[in-house]
Amino acid sequence: MGEMASTGLEGVLPGGFNASLETPKDPAALAKLKEACAAAYKDHPNSCSHAVNAIVRTVLGMSEQAWPQRQANDLVAFLTQSTDWTEVTLDRAYELALQGVPVVGGKAETGTNGHVIIVYPGLRKPRGGYGYTDKTGAAKTVAVKGSYPLALSTSLGSWPGARSNGDKTVWDPWGKDASFELVKFWAPAKSASGKPDVSAMLRKGGMRYG
Repeated sequence: MGEMASTGLEGVLPGGFNASLETPKDPAALAKLKEACAAAYKDHPNSCSHAVNAIVRTVLGMSEQAWPQRQANDLVAFLTQSTDWTEVTLDRAYELALQGVPVVGGKAETGTNGHVIIVYPGLRKPRGGYGYTDKTGAAKTVAVKGSYPLALSTSLGSWPGARSNGDKTVWDPWGKDASFELVKFWAPAKSASGKPDVSAMLRKGGMRYG
């Protein structure tokens, strides 16, 4: 992955804020999250839940007893109800991941396994650009579009977008706008409330980044 660069927000941040939230404040925390993602991608290539649970344990320093294995649907249910975790916007998930905070994204499914991911710490990129084979056997390419945070995602399924060690985005594991709109993101509550959502504030003033 490339080096994280400043986006030039320093001169336009509201009074009282420091540098852009895209600038890592704790390089050690960022490195720890990246290392945990790499290990989980290698150790759990066919299980999204095992990968995500392993990353959370490693980054937060928790034992398997303190953070037991939960399948995707169960993990989504737990995060939804937990007072130690809180739902965050996609922009906030991006900001937190760049500070080394483990952010879980997920969507439960009825009658089958859902899917969970970790927001990978890296600069946004367009989704798509990789090939797949449709139901008729025809070779297709997912359209390149937009700008999304990156993902750590593993899967037993055949959809190529669901396998990412930071090389694809949080949109790609689901592969459809309608599905991705239902994906939610959670972060540890004590970390999520540590900084204001500057990106949302700037957009209210007509500015965008990423």
